[in-house]
Amino acid sequence: MNQSTYVANVVGNEWSKEIEVSIKETLHKLKTVPKFGKYLDTLDTITIERSILSEDANTLGVYRPHLKNIALFINGIENIPQAIYVFIHECSHHICEEYLGGLDRD
Repeated sequence: MNQSTYVANVVGNEWSKEIEVSIKETLHKLKTVPKFGKYLDTLDTITIERSILSEDANTLGVYRPHLKNIALFINGIENIPQAIYVFIHECSHHICEEYLGGLDRD
């Protein structure tokens, strides 16, 4: 795994630790995929945190392009496969930002 990608578990409970291990393993595997992994090398941080977004309880993750950060919200994630799915989904936003210069949101 690239030393520059930091996984920050700001919750620190058993569930968040399980998610952290799975995300680190998934990130390591994704970085070995040719023409895909190089864009993940520019991802700065992955945070595992609790959502404070009261307006949308269904938000399980978010990509913050200005920080090159993916946040996973554990209070909505029900199992490890779902956590990995959300992580890969958010990775796709990062790759679009890095490879395509972002998406036109209009």
